[in-house]
Amino acid sequence: MNETLLKKRISEAPRMEPTDAVKLVYQSEFGCGHLLSAQEECAAAVRREMAQTTTRADMPPATAIGGGLCRLNLASPPVRALAPQIISRMMRLTAERIHGSTARFETGLALLRRLADEGGTPFSAQALEAYLAAYREAGYPPVSHSERYREAYAPAYRVVLSDFAALLPVVTETEARLCRGGSALVVLDGDCGAGKTTLGNLLCGLYETKPIRMDDFFLPFEMRTPVRMAEPGGNIHYERFENELLAGLASGGSFLYRRYDCRTGSYIARTWAGSAVTVIEGSYSQHPRFWEAYRRLGALRVFVWVECGEQLRRLALRDPEKLARFENEWIPLEKSYFQAYDIKSRADIALKSKSWEDEA
Repeated sequence: MNETLLKKRISEAPRMEPTDAVKLVYQSEFGCGHLLSAQEECAAAVRREMAQTTTRADMPPATAIGGGLCRLNLASPPVRALAPQIISRMMRLTAERIHGSTARFETGLALLRRLADEGGTPFSAQALEAYLAAYREAGYPPVSHSERYREAYAPAYRVVLSDFAALLPVVTETEARLCRGGSALVVLDGDCGAGKTTLGNLLCGLYETKPIRMDDFFLPFEMRTPVRMAEPGGNIHYERFENELLAGLASGGSFLYRRYDCRTGSYIARTWAGSAVTVIEGSYSQHPRFWEAYRRLGALRVFVWVECGEQLRRLALRDPEKLARFENEWIPLEKSYFQAYDIKSRADIALKSKSWEDEA
């Protein structure tokens, strides 16, 4: 929980009591794991609460709470359009990825205590200290909202990864396509460092499938001629992607395709067994050579982008030794491809990826 975000959430709820503030800090560190039961029971609980919750057109789909987490608001129309089973799966995947730390939680409580000392909370520092003394003695258990808070704000939400909030338009459209045709193909392209792999993995987790990676179709070394590499998007083996992957998907059944291993220059066979939802993820996945096939397959094309400064920050954290190559080689190649074929504007959905620090 960062200070700016904590101050904002507190300022939005002037009827907050100590237990509500502690709940906020707790959820930003530990997420929703304590609420999970069997999948169907969890979905049934979401269904019941949604039935008891009034739709609010002014309610945002999600409220950031820090730590890469958000409160998914059950009163928001885009969230209410989701099946309870999908929200339940989001919760389970969130719980699998969040491993809270008592030390970090105590740091968050110390920040809350400082804000109270400075008069930055709706309750007094003395009231908070009295609450925390008993709370610490109880072993830091999950807590519920106060009646005062419930009466003022009617909270109805589930805590999930912020990335699921970013994915809401994609999940909603995927669900619509499943209802119409029984299957869906989602293609994620965009800036390196924007989060395509993360979002693709989460989408696959929701639908219990495995992603198809464009990394498996990078151009073999023997084909990297000056003419080919000067072509926007030419550094992808689009011929093999068309002949093996897209032709296989068009067949409607299981098929074999080859993954290219850049380290060894060899191919590895993979069987694609089919899935209700197919996710293709990676740069160059929306190359114009694939447009007609995607049209026939009814593909949902998603472009994920990020501001330049945030992109470089992430790439430096990911692999500092390769940052120069990203800046001087790989990013320019991507930009050439995006601009030559107007990839972002042609996508069905464009998602801006933000850092956790931007959540406030």
